[in-house]
Amino acid sequence: MFALVFGFMQAQTKTEAETKATESDTRLREADTLRQAEIDKRLEITKVVGFAGEAAGASTDPAAVNRALEEAKATFSASGKQAKNLQQALAAGITDYNGLLAQNRDLTQQVEQLRNDLSSRQREFATALTEKDGTISQVRSELEDTRNSTNTQIVDLERQRDALREQVREGEQQISALRTQMDDAVRTASSENQRLLQRNNILSERVSSVERQQASPDGSVLTVSVELGRAWIDRGRLDRIRPGMQFEIRGASSGRTKGSVRVNSVEDRRSQVEILSQADPFDPISPDDAIYNDLYDPGRTPVAALLGNGFGKMSSEEMKNMLTQVGIRVEPEVTAETDYLILGTPFFDPDTGELIPWASQEPYKAAESLSVQIVPYRDATAWLGL
Repeated sequence: MFALVFGFMQAQTKTEAETKATESDTRLREADTLRQAEIDKRLEITKVVGFAGEAAGASTDPAAVNRALEEAKATFSASGKQAKNLQQALAAGITDYNGLLAQNRDLTQQVEQLRNDLSSRQREFATALTEKDGTISQVRSELEDTRNSTNTQIVDLERQRDALREQVREGEQQISALRTQMDDAVRTASSENQRLLQRNNILSERVSSVERQQASPDGSVLTVSVELGRAWIDRGRLDRIRPGMQFEIRGASSGRTKGSVRVNSVEDRRSQVEILSQADPFDPISPDDAIYNDLYDPGRTPVAALLGNGFGKMSSEEMKNMLTQVGIRVEPEVTAETDYLILGTPFFDPDTGELIPWASQEPYKAAESLSVQIVPYRDATAWLGL
């Protein structure tokens, strides 16, 4: 019985041992499976990450990864330096890489732009070079034309030189002839000079007389009425004063021109005059001021000559009579005694109808040579009141 029980117990124990052994084998196999899966997982990680040792089947070495991480942190940007693991380091590296790609694209665009600019500059240079060649060709052509023209001009100048030499020879002959004529002219001029010296002496005496006449007043102012614009002068009918004559008024002491007057009415020894103008209202015409008229001389009979085809509405004879009435003697010709040459209506050429200049007429030339005062008709009539 005991043996049966003991055998039963041993069988039960064996069964339990076998069961435990089986469980242990199962757990062992499971552990081996987990271990192998972990090994496979590490190998997969090693394949992706790298950094494995040299031995076959070696997995990623953390120390190698840390070293690589430090190198990456030292290499990448400031953001990569803060990476705490390989993932962060890779993210920073990708960011830097993308930035570099963007910079590369910008640089590529700049390079392309520079290439385009270079191509444009090259085309412009080629165009400029072509234009330069064209300009050089044109300048060479113009230079050749200029050379040909210059040669032609040289030939022409040589011909002109020969012609000028001939003209010089003719000029020398003419000079010789002119010298002979000049000697004759000098002799003639010397004779004429003697004659003119004699005339000059006569004219000098006349000029001195005229200067004395111009320096002497023709009379003076007696009274003045500023309100009526009238005055009285000490010259009248017996002094050959007639209505319409005009006089210039000058200060008795200063000699400064004060104004002008015109004769209105005449008595034997005095005349009433109208004040025509007054130079300075603060220095009016006053008694004792002197009167002047270029054509009037109370102490001498002036001599005049007439030149003109009538005098306004008057003939030459009527003009002569009018001048005689105011005490001016009229002579038919201009002489050394003539004081005035009075010009009337101009003469006209009967064939052409053109005006004949005064300077071409003998009385006018004589008046100029003898320094006779030439007076237009309108001035003479204004001064004499004709």
